[in-house]
Amino acid sequence: MMFVLLALAACAHVNVPCEVTPDPTSPLVTHVAWDSGAPGTSTLSFQWDEEGGEGVVTDVTATAHSASIVGVPPLTEVAYSASTDDGKRAWRCEGTFRTPNLAVSTPKLLVTVDVPERQSPERYVVGSLYSATADPMFVFDRQGRYRWFLEDDEDHMVLMATPAVGGGVVNSRFGRPQGFVDGELVWRDLAGDAVTSIPLPGSHHVFRELPDGSILYLKLDIREAEVGGDTRTVIGDSVVERSPDGTERVLFTTWDHLELRDDVLTHPAFYPQGIDWVHGNALFYVEERDTILYSMAHVRTVVEFERSTGNVVRSFRGDANWMLEGPSYTVAEGEPFRHQHDAHFDEEGNLVVFATDSLGSNTGAHVYAIDESAQTLREIWRHVPEPALLNLVLGQVQELENGNRLVAFPYAGLLQEVTPDEDVVWEVRTPLGVMFMQTYLRDDLP
Repeated sequence: MMFVLLALAACAHVNVPCEVTPDPTSPLVTHVAWDSGAPGTSTLSFQWDEEGGEGVVTDVTATAHSASIVGVPPLTEVAYSASTDDGKRAWRCEGTFRTPNLAVSTPKLLVTVDVPERQSPERYVVGSLYSATADPMFVFDRQGRYRWFLEDDEDHMVLMATPAVGGGVVNSRFGRPQGFVDGELVWRDLAGDAVTSIPLPGSHHVFRELPDGSILYLKLDIREAEVGGDTRTVIGDSVVERSPDGTERVLFTTWDHLELRDDVLTHPAFYPQGIDWVHGNALFYVEERDTILYSMAHVRTVVEFERSTGNVVRSFRGDANWMLEGPSYTVAEGEPFRHQHDAHFDEEGNLVVFATDSLGSNTGAHVYAIDESAQTLREIWRHVPEPALLNLVLGQVQELENGNRLVAFPYAGLLQEVTPDEDVVWEVRTPLGVMFMQTYLRDDLP
């Protein structure tokens, strides 16, 4: 039932016109504006076939009011009611509008597997897409319907868009072509407004918002070094923490903890500036230990280090013989990992990675139990799609509320929700030539 703000019985109602306009940059955002004869508390409510919402305009000193309706799919009839009440009178407008269709060029999402009774209750996927010409950010639902859609300009690439700690979305963006020299983070609410942004030159791949308001991010650490008998430009990584006041400190650098070897000459090329030594691609904050997990795909190693000192706590090696100081854990049972992404610990303390198998022929999610006494890893769960596919670009594994996992195969444009028994209970695909970047399944709109 549509919520309608009721004034006190003694109050007089005054009907006023509303101006309803779609947002020029985010077409699934609709702005509603109206005027009242006196300042007062204002409310905008809306309803469509399945859902409704309410927003309170908190500025009680003005007579011009506005609020936004977000989260309604394209081509949907919406009823709305806006009201302002000063305790004596109430000004109200109401009506209906239809949300616009998205552009013909908008990638269509196809849900190919849907078993609702076995799915986790999270309803919305938040993230971004990548194509040759645009990198839109999105929220879509279990039916593959966009609920929010915002394209960045064609000169920039959005690598990561995630729900922000304080609400809304925070995304990293970089100039094209990739060089990661002009990175920045942008926080915005779903109404499309950029709330704030900070430049992070040299940042790449991944960032994390920490509980104390700091930002953790990877930064290119480019140096000249002797490799194969010649002086070459080599790209390592620094893990950098930016505090809320803008000061930065380097927590960890590969140059201090890893030996540079001649076999880096065989590593795949990625950065235009030089040899891609470690290809750092994941950060995970372990709050209970105040440590950081950092993934280096090209050396097939994940390291955990202390946030306060940068000292190595332990490292986990897949199909690799690169060594760091401290305890080093290797895979004793199951498939060793290589070219891993999204390294993190789950709630049971297991190591989770999205990775390629040791033969380099298949890609999927791997979960390893950690044996502290033997300093080994034992693979306890794995999911690879059928037929097999090789996904060397990005990749994610997200633990869900009911114990399922969301596994993302970005290069293939494929998301799969998988049960502990490895049954696929939800699957969505993008068109050919469009890939998912980072994605997050969550309960509500960010």
